[in-house]
Amino acid sequence: MQRFAKHRKANIRLLITKNPKTPINLIEIFIEDKNKLVRESALVVYQQNFSEEKDINLDEQLQIVQNMNTASGILDEIATSKWLIIRERVAIHGNTSIHTLTKLSEDKATHVQLAVAQNPNTPDEILEKLANRHKWNTEVHTTAVKNLILRGSERASKFIGRYIKDSPFSLSRLFALLHPLAPTHLLIKNYRSSYWLERYAIAQNPNTPSYIRQLLTQDANRIVRAAAKASGKSNE
Repeated sequence: MQRFAKHRKANIRLLITKNPKTPINLIEIFIEDKNKLVRESALVVYQQNFSEEKDINLDEQLQIVQNMNTASGILDEIATSKWLIIRERVAIHGNTSIHTLTKLSEDKATHVQLAVAQNPNTPDEILEKLANRHKWNTEVHTTAVKNLILRGSERASKFIGRYIKDSPFSLSRLFALLHPLAPTHLLIKNYRSSYWLERYAIAQNPNTPSYIRQLLTQDANRIVRAAAKASGKSNE
C-alpha cells in the first residue's frame, strides 16, 4: 500500500484513504496531499479512526481552526504550524489578521496560497502579488483575479487588460471586453475586431468612449449597431 501513497492519480490516493487497513502514517501523509478531496478524506478518517494515536498538537490545532470564533491572536500563533492543512485553514479563516495572511501568501505550499487568495479579507495588493506570481492557467492566479474582480478593485483592470491583449477570441476574452474594468485604450484598439461579438461587447462597455460608440452605430452588423445606439442613449 505504501507504494500507492504517491500515485499520480488523485482518485487512487482518495481510495486508499478510505481503506480501513490504511495505517496512520499514510493517513498523515494524505492529510498533506496536494489534492483537496484527498486531504479532506484523510482528515475525516484521522479524526474518526485514530483517537489513541493522534498527534496531540494536530488535534488541538484542528479544533482551533474549526472554530469560526477563534481570536486572530491565537490564529497568528498556529500559522507557523508544521502541518500544511493547519496553515491552509488559518489562511481561509475569517478572523486571520492581515499580517498573517501576508506571511501565508509566501507559504511554500500552493494550496495555502490558494486559501489566502480565497479569503475575502486578503488585501488587494496581496491578491495582485499572488496573481502575478502564478501562471494564467493556474488556480491561484484565477482565484486571486476573481477575488479582485468581485471587489471591483482597480487592480483587476490590468489583468483584464492583459487577457484582452494576449488572448485569441474566446468566451473569456469576450467577458473581459464586457467588464467595466476593461482598460479604455484596449477597447479603442479592438473596436474594429473581426469578431462581431467583440465589437458588440465594446459597444456596451461603459468605459468605451462616446466617439467609438458612435462609430459602432455604423457597424456592418445590425446587432452591434443596435447595442451601440442603446448604450449611447443610456449614457446621455
